[in-house]
Amino acid sequence: MRAFGVDRELGNATVISWNHQEFEKNVKDVMDSNGVRILVDLLTLAHLHTSRATVPLQMQEFWNTGVLTAKTRCWAQGMDGWRPLQAIPQLKWCLLAAGQPVMNESDLATLILNMLITMCSYYPSRDQDNAIIRPLPKIKRMISDNACLPHIVQDIVQRSILGPVLPEAMVCYLENYEAERFSEIFLGEFDTPEAIWSSEMRRMMIEKIAAHIADFSPRLQSNTRALYQYCPIPVISFPQLDCELFCNIYYLRHLCDAIRFPNWPIRDADMFEKVNKAYEFLCTKSARIVDGPDPENIILILKTQSILFNRHQQELEPYKYAGYPMLIKTIKMETDDEQLFSKTSPLLPAATELAFHTVNCSALNAEELRRENGIEVCGHICRCYSVAAQFEECREKIIELPNIIRDLCHILFYGKVNIQHVLFLFFGMLLRMKGEKCLPKTAALAVQCVSSFAIDFFLQTHLYHAGVLWHLLVYLFNYDYTLEESGVQANQDTNQQEVANNLAKLSLVALSRLGGYTPTPSTPDGSSAVAVTNGVDGTPPENPTIRKSLAAMLTPYIARKLGTGSPAEVG
Repeated sequence: MRAFGVDRELGNATVISWNHQEFEKNVKDVMDSNGVRILVDLLTLAHLHTSRATVPLQMQEFWNTGVLTAKTRCWAQGMDGWRPLQAIPQLKWCLLAAGQPVMNESDLATLILNMLITMCSYYPSRDQDNAIIRPLPKIKRMISDNACLPHIVQDIVQRSILGPVLPEAMVCYLENYEAERFSEIFLGEFDTPEAIWSSEMRRMMIEKIAAHIADFSPRLQSNTRALYQYCPIPVISFPQLDCELFCNIYYLRHLCDAIRFPNWPIRDADMFEKVNKAYEFLCTKSARIVDGPDPENIILILKTQSILFNRHQQELEPYKYAGYPMLIKTIKMETDDEQLFSKTSPLLPAATELAFHTVNCSALNAEELRRENGIEVCGHICRCYSVAAQFEECREKIIELPNIIRDLCHILFYGKVNIQHVLFLFFGMLLRMKGEKCLPKTAALAVQCVSSFAIDFFLQTHLYHAGVLWHLLVYLFNYDYTLEESGVQANQDTNQQEVANNLAKLSLVALSRLGGYTPTPSTPDGSSAVAVTNGVDGTPPENPTIRKSLAAMLTPYIARKLGTGSPAEVG
């Protein structure tokens, strides 16, 4: 241990040699020679690097003039008594030591910490059966001593210490990337799905830490072995993150921003597999006050799951999506909301997009959605289209999206929905649920949607070219007039023919409106099929092409009846 006298180069070289020359065999000798205590003393010198702690200029002058000697007794706040200058590591290595060190103080501290970790690994605390070994190994007893442990803790940066000081994303970044990458983020300006950090946030963090340890900083500068009386620092709240939702290792708002961050790599494809984990974040980390869960947070979670199921179909295909009950509830609540089209944060587009991606990812999800009565949701979405058709701007948007018309025809054919258009609606189970018979209730709502679309000539034309007439005409042939003439009381919940009759009548109304035969035809219950729309009368325009086709398929006589007779009379 004499090598640790007053020569910096020799002292550094000795530590390096310990670490390389059969270190496992030397561990016992190091412990028996008080080497652990010496290593801890050297560890505290990390505070001297880059002038974190300094020796007062007056002491330097006294040393240079001979006023101070190696045996001069000194004291600083935090020491348990007066000691010779040569026994105080900070003064010993700053005043007495000669030579040029091999490593700077920070690198030396890193090496020593790694050595202590290695030494502990040679003496485990548990046996092969995972039982605790008593007494505790000597190396761990020495490190746990009051003369060593506090100084080790003050030099180790752990997540438990950084948690209140840095944003959670920065701590994750430190864990997932090398130190150089973290340093680049910490000292720079970044605004990405994995890191939101700026000079302003860094300055705020420094100010908060400085205020918290204000009285300890000068004490540490005068005595590198001064012990910090631990007082947990309050969590630093960064205003820049008030509206951010952080999950796993990503800020969801940025992750979902396909314009700024398209195809941002996702490190862990299973991070949102269980929707319950994602919905835990609805307990609002946001500082905003909202009535119930923050809708912006819900949208971010839904969009993030859509990204996951879209990009990692192969990995997630064997699994069922666990969030259908809540997803279906969300869609129903949205479609029943009278303020749907005036909301600043509508959930319906994100919810229906997620439903599409889950079904498109795995056939198991299609079956699971059916079990959760998800087919009924398709009907709710059809109602949304019917309402949207009342507004001219919505009709213009529908005209720009021909897939909507095509998918509406798919509903009529299969009685279920096919999500091809994820921007607005939920059409998609069709491809995953082959083999089941049509669901007339869903088809009935789709027929009413066609009636609503008939208010616009261009929508009429798009529907015509998509083959809507064929689908509507098929329903007419399922009508049985004898059911009504029999006088038997029937309802749609218990009688399938009553459902078929109702669907046939609705289809007749839709055909009438598509051709522009009648201003406002009645539905089977006698009510108006389409109300006044956005201040404009709901009279559908005449469509000569559709009229000509209907006359050819139904005969001119029946086609003319569409404009004069009730559905029951025409049927």
